Amino acid sequence: MPLGLRIVALAACGLAADLAGCSPEEPRNTSKRESRLAMDTIVVVQAEGESPEASNAAVAAAWQEMERCLAALDWWRPGTDISRLNDAAGGNAVAAPPALFECLTNARQVYDVSRGAFDPTVGPLVDLWRQEGQMGRIPKDAQIAKALTLVGFQQVELQPKEPSATAGTDGGSLSGGTVRLPRKGMRLNLGAIAKGYIAQRMVHAMSQSGIRGAMVQAGGEVRVFGLRHTRSDAQDDGRWRVAVQDPRYPDDQSRYYTMLRVTNRAISTSGHYQRYRTIGGKRYSHIIDPRTGRPVPTGLASVTVVAPEGYLADGLATAVAVLGVTEGLRLVERIPDVECLLLEKATGNDAGATHGAGGKEASEPKLIAHRSRGFAALEAKSIHGPASADPQ
Repeated sequence: MPLGLRIVALAACGLAADLAGCSPEEPRNTSKRESRLAMDTIVVVQAEGESPEASNAAVAAAWQEMERCLAALDWWRPGTDISRLNDAAGGNAVAAPPALFECLTNARQVYDVSRGAFDPTVGPLVDLWRQEGQMGRIPKDAQIAKALTLVGFQQVELQPKEPSATAGTDGGSLSGGTVRLPRKGMRLNLGAIAKGYIAQRMVHAMSQSGIRGAMVQAGGEVRVFGLRHTRSDAQDDGRWRVAVQDPRYPDDQSRYYTMLRVTNRAISTSGHYQRYRTIGGKRYSHIIDPRTGRPVPTGLASVTVVAPEGYLADGLATAVAVLGVTEGLRLVERIPDVECLLLEKATGNDAGATHGAGGKEASEPKLIAHRSRGFAALEAKSIHGPASADPQ
């Protein structure tokens, strides 16, 4: 899901505040944090090692893993494994290396559990809406119908090789295989799962080096492992603090809706409040419903999913955005160890009311929050309006 910053890992962004809270008796800070521009966003990596050398090595391993994954999964770059696969649509099966085959296998799992609400074969529809939108036109019904004939992940043929000894994102074996797109013109677009998958692989690479904690943030995708070294006070247990941005303020990253405290989890946010297209003066979501071929309604301002694996959080965030509040919550509730927060824009008489305690900023538009049963247990504190660097 190619989004801008949606979730802010405060352990990384608020590192100065954390360091200021360390007592003289605590060991020196040995964490390492770096950021790079990649995957159409800023990617932040933080390693919590026993020594600066261990943290440096872990961060280097994360960047190496990111480059390996991008060589397989970047569908915009000519010559990558997925580009070769898209170019071969309608022909013979193509060999897929471990990263591409595992990502597609993960995608099949999300496709199946969401009953097609998440579908990486949506590429022809995404291309159609982008091309027509650039011309200031809405695609015609006939164009949409033609593109829909090329959509359907159940058509994609995945044939695995024998499992290898290389560990995959879920701790199992990671092996390649062959993939066939049976119809000419089919096009895989992994924008709704690749960042989460790659963040997962990067954290796994760091964890293999023996460090005690790690974090990767790629736009709206965050994956954390273990615990932070620095603590702000005696009540700080070292879990990673991750803030969910308030979608009413897309250009103000200091505005957070709620704060999560998590470890060994992936968090993904999908929304319409920053990534969208405008055609004929009307705003359309960047998320295309693969079942109808049209952008999803924009009433659901943002979807945040917390899951054990990066690919699952990423893919489900898009699926829930497609399904909407009622069906999206039902989907999440039937998947073990997955939680979500859906922020819906109020309409009618309540649209100008304020959501939150104390009745602050009464002129703000109202958000209606829908939480899965276990989401509140992950929240440290709800924040409405400007957030401090390290809210407690």
